[in-house]
Amino acid sequence: MVNRRNVNVRKRRAAGSFLRQFLVGFLLLLFLLLVGAAVWYGTRLESFTIINVEVEGGETINHEEIKKVVERELEGNYYNLIPKRFSSAYPEEKIKAEVKKMEKVKSVVLYRPDGQTVRVTVEEFEPAALWCENKQSYANCIFLDSEGYAFTTAPTLSGTAMMRIVDNVKPTVGLKPFTRELVRDVIYFGRTLRQEFSLPPSSVEKIGPDEVTFDLVGGGQIKVTLRQPVEVSLDNLRVLLASDNFSHLEPGNFEYIDLRFGDKVFVNEVSGDVDTEVSASSTEAVRE
Repeated sequence: MVNRRNVNVRKRRAAGSFLRQFLVGFLLLLFLLLVGAAVWYGTRLESFTIINVEVEGGETINHEEIKKVVERELEGNYYNLIPKRFSSAYPEEKIKAEVKKMEKVKSVVLYRPDGQTVRVTVEEFEPAALWCENKQSYANCIFLDSEGYAFTTAPTLSGTAMMRIVDNVKPTVGLKPFTRELVRDVIYFGRTLRQEFSLPPSSVEKIGPDEVTFDLVGGGQIKVTLRQPVEVSLDNLRVLLASDNFSHLEPGNFEYIDLRFGDKVFVNEVSGDVDTEVSASSTEAVRE
């Protein structure tokens, strides 16, 4: 009798434990279903759903193409539950990364003025110079920004308003072929040649790590080292061209002016077979 009574007690206890576990499981499942339903419907409320995409900035960048990129990233759901258009969980960093992959786009900022709108503000690269395949052609050039970054293919441009830089490497978008300092110095030197000396450069070729050669419109070259400040080279050129012996120099009547050796300037005129060495401090020429 005792054993039978103990068995019945154990059965009742097991049945009670199962019932409690069932109720707990049922209540937990019900809670999860309620939470899931709340999340499902709550994240799809129109007031929290991104419907409008606005783009501003980047005057030469196609705003419609940016909108397409943003709309593409807003499609779909997280874990088949939360829509990516839910304004509090939209893929902000992914959108930034994808928009920044577009040519000409330098930086991207996203802002939500309200729950239904995402505003994309883009800053575009500003062209500072051209990176060209060779000195003879105006085609196959890429725009460089002031940092030396090649950001987009340039149309075929004639004229010399924008400096063309050549380094015997095929230009490729996305590379950074030149340092910020080199771009800055060659633009400044070239602009001064054009404006102050009436010696407009058609292109500049990078010869070595710190040396460049400017080809002039009409003929002739000016060789410069960037190991010394650009203003020092310009001062030496001013002294040279102010002297009576060399004031006649103009594009076409000299092969080159070499400014790479401090105040020792070498001039090779078209009519001569030897260099003339000039001390920029005294402008006294000595035939070698």
